[in-house]
Amino acid sequence: MLKVLSEAGNFVKDEVWHALIVVISNASDLHGYTVRALYRAFQRSSEQESLLRVAVWCTGEYGDMLVNNIGMLDIEDPIVVSTLPTLLFSVCFYFL
Repeated sequence: MLKVLSEAGNFVKDEVWHALIVVISNASDLHGYTVRALYRAFQRSSEQESLLRVAVWCTGEYGDMLVNNIGMLDIEDPIVVSTLPTLLFSVCFYFL
């Protein structure tokens, strides 16, 4: 789904990204991985609106896991994000 949102995010129907948020919220073991994967995808494809919506929602819900690298999988590299307020400010600034 990240690939779809990264490539075709502006053409993804609302029902699809809404359903993805439901899937993410129900996969508690993967919240940390998901928020980091969305953060990375957003950095590469910030012009895709559906990706942005899902990434902002996940950051709001699981931003502490992103900033503190909580729930990391063995295959992941640590990610450096200064602080949650800085992260949220930078994402909100994108909308201006």
